[in-house]
Amino acid sequence: MGVSISPYPRFKSFLPGTGNPNAGGALYTLQPGTTVYPGPPPNWIVPSYPMATFTDSTNATQNNNPIILDNNGEADVWLAGYTKLVLYDSNANLIWSIDNVSSSAFNQSTALPWPPLSTQVTFKTATTFSVPGTQTSIFTPGTRIQASIAGGTITGTIQSSVAGGTPVVTTVTVAWDTTQLNSSVTAIALSVIPGGGPTALPLMPVILMTATTFTFSITCVGQIFTISQASAITLSLPATSGMPSGAGWKIKNVGSGVALINATVDGAANPTLGQWNELVQFTDGTSWFGKRL
Repeated sequence: MGVSISPYPRFKSFLPGTGNPNAGGALYTLQPGTTVYPGPPPNWIVPSYPMATFTDSTNATQNNNPIILDNNGEADVWLAGYTKLVLYDSNANLIWSIDNVSSSAFNQSTALPWPPLSTQVTFKTATTFSVPGTQTSIFTPGTRIQASIAGGTITGTIQSSVAGGTPVVTTVTVAWDTTQLNSSVTAIALSVIPGGGPTALPLMPVILMTATTFTFSITCVGQIFTISQASAITLSLPATSGMPSGAGWKIKNVGSGVALINATVDGAANPTLGQWNELVQFTDGTSWFGKRL
């Protein structure tokens, strides 16, 4: 079992320039993207868009907002997701303001195929949800995503993310593989495996093609397709405009029938795959490309 040094277990603040504890200072915890205008102490104003924090890991006791630091400039502060922290001294002088601070619970080891990301998710439609703050750099198009809903989990591919509003939220649009999102959503996670499969596990599913035609779609991203038949097969590709940049799949023809790709790939119309030929196919969102193996 590996070991590591323990972090300091309490929030601690010092006064700039002196190094003295920020005794009596105030720590505001806000929803990401919002602003607070504190009143003079001791009548600190409660923020309009507070974000709850807790005194310990059980989430049983919620902190006041703002949190008034003790004589050592310390407090017990446990975050429950992305939070904006705004710190003042005891005279209401701003020391610093930092947005989108996340707790360690949302920075799990990337050894997990689906590391936890956030439980602060708001259902909007069957294909969209929102999270607090500006998180467009996290929810990037083409990234595989998993949502926890009643009865299990669903997976899909992010199409877009847009931040805006007051307080700021990021609205994420997803093309779900099968089941759509619903109001029972409780948490989301992003795949750490580039490209990801429908379940974003290291072992991608192999799908055997036996029909004479097959039409690819966004649900095929990250999968391996094996053609095994004596007759010819026609493979149709979706419009690149509906696919995120970097999306693609792998095709291998082990049958004696020739596979014709009904599209332009690498600038060539209707390329073919003979027996034992392999092709990794992908798009930049504008054109289709392929690399023969």
